[in-house]
Amino acid sequence: MGSGSSPSSEPRGKYEDSLRALGRFIEPFSPSELELLECGEQFEVSWRIGAEQRTQSQTFNIQALREFSRSFRMRVGRAPGISNAELLRAIGRSLDRLKAERLFLQQTTTGYSAVFPRAGQSVTRLNWSRRDLAALVATLQREHYPPERAQTA
Repeated sequence: MGSGSSPSSEPRGKYEDSLRALGRFIEPFSPSELELLECGEQFEVSWRIGAEQRTQSQTFNIQALREFSRSFRMRVGRAPGISNAELLRAIGRSLDRLKAERLFLQQTTTGYSAVFPRAGQSVTRLNWSRRDLAALVATLQREHYPPERAQTA
């Protein structure tokens, strides 16, 4: 487990890895009003920056984000705080479990909202409040950073 493997037997999915890496990238910008649209193998992402309310947009290759996430994960030894990376990771895990496809994700005033078709099903809309996300992040951190591991790091 020291190499970054998960104690869970379930492999990390596309959204869990890529959204976590995206969260790490945008964290220094203190983003708000995040919007993400999945276009094939890329995410088209826009967000507002700090008090300036200037819009920033960028395209990210999903596979490159996943690879970045995996390489960074191997260097982290302790439980991170509740950051954009951890919030987006928790959303990503939920989306992977639901077998989401062609995602549209939007930060709202109360949390996040996602719209996506599920494999072979109709369009689904999910909303996560900040409280919901904090609970999801806490659960993920307990799974991946048990108390004895976090204390030795």
